Amino acid sequence: MSHLTFEVTDGNFQDEVLKSETPVLVDFWAEWCGPCRMVAPIVDELAKKYEGKLRVGKLDVDANGNVPETFGVQGIPTHPVQRWAACAAGCRLPWQGSIRGGAGSIPGTGKGVKLSSV
Repeated sequence: MSHLTFEVTDGNFQDEVLKSETPVLVDFWAEWCGPCRMVAPIVDELAKKYEGKLRVGKLDVDANGNVPETFGVQGIPTHPVQRWAACAAGCRLPWQGSIRGGAGSIPGTGKGVKLSSV
């Protein structure tokens, strides 16, 4: 984790993400996940590029299973970008404005993702 990102847990999700006035990108990841490790530097680049406009948190799905289950995260890496305060606890994410795991779905791979709402 870089100095520009923060740890998200089941315990702090409400305060750090849902109540955030700033949009939050949550990196759902796991230590054993090769693709998660591959996109980690790009997630850190986003944190640096959008510092002050976007908060970037990292949630280890193995250590924190409640949040991924609540929001319907079924695969990793997954990187939703949401104004979480508008999403009441228990809702499913619409996955609009998000970066989902998979080849070609992240900045720097040729297809990129626009964060125009940030």
